[in-house]
Amino acid sequence: MKKLFPILFIALVSVALLSSTARAQVTLVAWNFPNNPDDATADGGIAANLSATISCTATGTLAFTAAGATTSAATDTKWTTGSYWQVNFTTTGYTGINVSSKQKGSGTGPRDFQLQYSTDGSTFNNVTGGAITDTNDAFVKGVLTNVSLPAACNNQTTVYLRWTVTDNVSVAGATIGTGGTSRIDDIYIVGYAPVSDGNGTATLTNSFGSGNLNGTLVFPTNTSAQSVKLHVTGAPAAAGTLTQVSVTVPYQWGWTGSGSDVAPSGDDAAGLNSQAVTGSGTSGDPYVVTYSGSITNTSIASITFSNLTSANPTNITDNGNYVFIVSTKASGTLTAIAASPTAYVVIPLANIRNQTSGVPVLNGVTVATKAIGTVASGVFSTSQLQSYIQDGSVGVNLFINGAGATVTEGDEYIVKGLVNQFLGNTELQPTSNADVIDMGASTMPAFQVVTAAQLSASPETYEGTYVAVQHLSLTAGSWPTASTDSTLTMNDGTDLRVTIKGTTDIHTLADPTSGGTVMIDVAGIFTQTANTPAYALLPRHKAIDIGPNNTLPVELTSFTALAGKSGIELAWSTATEINNSGFAVERKTASSPYSQVAFVAGNGTSNTAHQYTYTDAVSAGTYTYRLKQVDHDGKFTYSKEIEAAVKLAPQDYALSQNYPNPFNPTTVMTFAVKTDQHASMKVYNMLGQEVMTLFDGVAKADQLNRVQFNASGLSSGTYFTILQTGDTRQIKKMVLLK
Repeated sequence: MKKLFPILFIALVSVALLSSTARAQVTLVAWNFPNNPDDATADGGIAANLSATISCTATGTLAFTAAGATTSAATDTKWTTGSYWQVNFTTTGYTGINVSSKQKGSGTGPRDFQLQYSTDGSTFNNVTGGAITDTNDAFVKGVLTNVSLPAACNNQTTVYLRWTVTDNVSVAGATIGTGGTSRIDDIYIVGYAPVSDGNGTATLTNSFGSGNLNGTLVFPTNTSAQSVKLHVTGAPAAAGTLTQVSVTVPYQWGWTGSGSDVAPSGDDAAGLNSQAVTGSGTSGDPYVVTYSGSITNTSIASITFSNLTSANPTNITDNGNYVFIVSTKASGTLTAIAASPTAYVVIPLANIRNQTSGVPVLNGVTVATKAIGTVASGVFSTSQLQSYIQDGSVGVNLFINGAGATVTEGDEYIVKGLVNQFLGNTELQPTSNADVIDMGASTMPAFQVVTAAQLSASPETYEGTYVAVQHLSLTAGSWPTASTDSTLTMNDGTDLRVTIKGTTDIHTLADPTSGGTVMIDVAGIFTQTANTPAYALLPRHKAIDIGPNNTLPVELTSFTALAGKSGIELAWSTATEINNSGFAVERKTASSPYSQVAFVAGNGTSNTAHQYTYTDAVSAGTYTYRLKQVDHDGKFTYSKEIEAAVKLAPQDYALSQNYPNPFNPTTVMTFAVKTDQHASMKVYNMLGQEVMTLFDGVAKADQLNRVQFNASGLSSGTYFTILQTGDTRQIKKMVLLK
């Protein structure tokens, strides 16, 4: 049996590439004579050519034992003008046929050959670039490399190739001798699978301005005026031309469907000469933009979408992955390419990890999320990125094997990475340092004061987060004095493992426990350090996370928010307070940063429990709150974040009457919709002439839209506001009095 592996391996690699790019070269047939002795049968290629053979019209004895470029070669003697090597093979279904070969002659063997082709076996034509001059060397000069066969050889049942002797000149420059030999080896004939519907590749980038996310695959949540740039690569000329390209916009993204918001550019932009936009932007009928024309060669046509509103993945199961489906057509119908690009919209860290069970909700999924760095790079490891990020009460490990990105404590990060679980911990593994995007300085999350008993009872609730435990005594182990990892047992009434990493500066701190006789307070990241539950508190810095007993200013035991009739009712309680001036109540929304809405006085220094409440009178919407606990000396820490929503009343879904009315010169109206949909609000005068557009875009479900009408440039009179949502039209009359 012939040893086919070397050529079959090349063929299999080519086929594998073809399956992923749809345009790779394929080895159609090859002879490389890997055995000694060998024979005339092909050594590899597509199935239809595996029985092909090589023949020779020289009148000597055809043999396959002579030394070749690698192992063996085909060889023959008694050459004359017009003698030739010949192979026959099929190219059905393939285009762009190329030929490579290596030849060598003895001193009296033939020197000059010409590669010729035929598609009928009788009429042969010279191949351009197919002239060969043999020498008596190690198959160096008598070589053809990727010589292109004419288009007539594409997609043929049989192609005939000859290496024909063109004169009677020998390698030595004399006359060909009877015993002169010619050898041929390493014949490779390759081609391209023809372009078909669904060919091409595509990538995607954020092209919104010059912000930190520009040029990445990541997009902010529910943000308008976003731009998405898709880069669609065409096919090699030998394989044909793509005649249509379409892009389907994920229905979860807001867009008006305006063709003016889409523009082609790049190498082959001129080929995209006809645009069509179909669809309505709904789940069953998404917007599809189709360009007709051509993308040829290896050109890249870029298609940029502007004025998109990114998706709002609010459901706990949403992974924030949205595929812009790219379809291409050669001659049949538009067909989706094998791998359309994905846009990653930032999702809450809470979507990634279940804080009760500890199971990564999106394990094995690549996501983008936003959180604050709580452990700087280099603190827990100098050889890997072993940092932590936290958003509210959820924290995860940020891991890159090897030198990783720089993480600064207190900076806000958007991270794209694979959700994984290792040693029981939820990890986020960025593919590269570029996937850890520093959004700038923010506020370091305040530690949550807990007891060792709370950590023991509900470890998954606190895993990955920044916590602090008071009144700890050292009961086992010795305070570290060298830069090696040390695990201590400490106790506040319940045992707690405290692991001090040798890479921190804590070993340079003199033993604050005085051998276990003095209680201390310890803050750090609570995490799991083995597959079997082995939780530990990992302090980060001696100056921040280790302190004398009872120096943590306030022990906040609860913080809740409930929507009531009068707004959001906040309630919190403390177990102990030291030097507590009070609490600044801060609020933010999806469209506005934190701002202080109230200040509630504290109880100074107290060892008894206290309860606090505050009602924030707000309209319908979703709000996030945190407490800024302030000491009398001005020092402060932040609580965890909590969220609450005030639901809309039934009347809020109608267009409200403007207030005030009559007005001069401004007035306000509100409206809401029950599903995401396009809405327009326009103002008309008594003649039915449009005078102003107040709203034109996607209205999000269950959100109260507050619209102001400024008529400072209009004259007194009666005006009408018309709100159009779907098939519904609502009209309100307004009176402007100046």
